[in-house]
Amino acid sequence: MGSEGSWLDIGQAVDRVAAADPPAAQAALISAIAEAISQAHGRSAESPLRTLLEKALGVVRSDWDVSKPPVALRDLRAYSQATLLVTPVPPMPQLQGIWDSYSEAFMSVLQWAKDDVFSVADALGDFKDLAALIAETEPRFLKQVNYPEAWRGEVTQALDFCERFVAKAPAIGDEDSMRIEVKSLEALALAIDDLADWDVGLSERARVLVPRLEERATSLDAKADQQSEYDDAYQPEDWVEDEFFSIEGVFADL
Repeated sequence: MGSEGSWLDIGQAVDRVAAADPPAAQAALISAIAEAISQAHGRSAESPLRTLLEKALGVVRSDWDVSKPPVALRDLRAYSQATLLVTPVPPMPQLQGIWDSYSEAFMSVLQWAKDDVFSVADALGDFKDLAALIAETEPRFLKQVNYPEAWRGEVTQALDFCERFVAKAPAIGDEDSMRIEVKSLEALALAIDDLADWDVGLSERARVLVPRLEERATSLDAKADQQSEYDDAYQPEDWVEDEFFSIEGVFADL
């Protein structure tokens, strides 16, 4: 493994995987090399592994610059974390296509979601997570796309969705459906809570809305607990055959 020939073979294999696999597999490859570096810290394998990672990042970055469909946020985050192990820090892939994909998904959900507030929350959360990652790695890009100012209207619309939602009475279903809604409400509260970096008007609306969502989640969770206790306690009585009626008698008359 430590021979020059072995490292050459590994490098060629990495080139093939990095250039040919889908983004999720490429990100997994990068993460695996990064993990190997952390385990090899201070040992002879560390230096060639860093060289291998730098090469893989370059191949993957070139592929992602033209990737269709755009790279997923989790894969972009894996790439970003791995770059910290290379000196000098490699650049991020071209971000415009990824940004356009997430922002268009957010706007599309706002247009077509109707009463599906959880889809709005998911799209808003993904969009803001991407913006947060870019703020850490390429903050100048956010200035280029005028974020967050240019998206004030869309975020206002998302808040409108959420406020209408909490004004309605909750739909009470079975335990499983209530548990699912509790998780969705908690995710929605987190997404709205992240709006603190917007202007004062939106931040104030978010601060009022978050505890209402959390209260609704807590109330629904309690109802789900009650339903669970009822289901555990309820035992249908064993069916007892009536002395004046018998299955055998029914079939005997046929």
